[in-house]
Amino acid sequence: RCIMSSSSSLLPPSWDGSDDFPVAWLQEALSRYVQTLPEKERFSLPRITHVNVTNNNLKGGLTGEIIRIAPVWEGPDHPSTTTTTTTTTATSHFPSSFVIKTLPTDPVKREMNVRHDAYREGVLYHWVHNNNNDDLDTSSSSSSSSSSSSATMTTTKIDKSFLKDMLPRCFYSYGDAVSGDMFLLMEDLSQKGIVLTPVLGNQCWGDVTLPEDVITDPVYIFKSVFSRMAEMHAKFWRDPTVLELPWLKNATVLKGDTPSSSSSWVTSMNNTKVVFQNIISASHNGA
Repeated sequence: RCIMSSSSSLLPPSWDGSDDFPVAWLQEALSRYVQTLPEKERFSLPRITHVNVTNNNLKGGLTGEIIRIAPVWEGPDHPSTTTTTTTTTATSHFPSSFVIKTLPTDPVKREMNVRHDAYREGVLYHWVHNNNNDDLDTSSSSSSSSSSSSATMTTTKIDKSFLKDMLPRCFYSYGDAVSGDMFLLMEDLSQKGIVLTPVLGNQCWGDVTLPEDVITDPVYIFKSVFSRMAEMHAKFWRDPTVLELPWLKNATVLKGDTPSSSSSWVTSMNNTKVVFQNIISASHNGA
């Protein structure tokens, strides 16, 4: 099964994470993204002259690789399709920098990601940001496009607006269940806020010194994040249509379709209980 960006069959770039990012691929990916916008919002995309890899190995991912890139557009500004009220340009529509999330090049980490079906993240972003339809390719054979006529499709209808508000804007998404590959091109959220990891503490080494520019009470931030996650769970709580998304983790187990694989899920849940109980015990003992 291969779930692509709704823009068509553009494969991820052949790129090793170096400073030499393929300009032609980014130009094509963003051009195809523009074509998925409502017709009145489309605009002419100027030429990208260069791509700066401004920061690699960004913090935040435990297993994958997160890399920041910044395109350099030709000319100072690029007006295009004009409506009665506004003029859309590449520099006004796109962020000044993007974040790429993909599988690591390290073969051991990559193999672990493949075993844990990391490709599903690419499928999720495709589904949430698909402007054309809600269909997903659920066939067992690989296809190069989500609109393959030979694929067995599911037309599950779920309100995606809530998730769109929670997730970063995504301009290209790719997930392949056959190869395990995943590639995302997203907006750079560092332009809007800070990374919450140091605010909430490090799960391995305890409290971390906060950046000097953090003036918000960490307790307030924690409550805000927790409440937002609670809203998401409440939104889809016991909604049977969610289980019709075959790429959702453990969906088939919860439906009872694959009893042979349920043992691993049960083992995972039991291990989680043990870990959580150990944390509670340590907390009671003053650890």
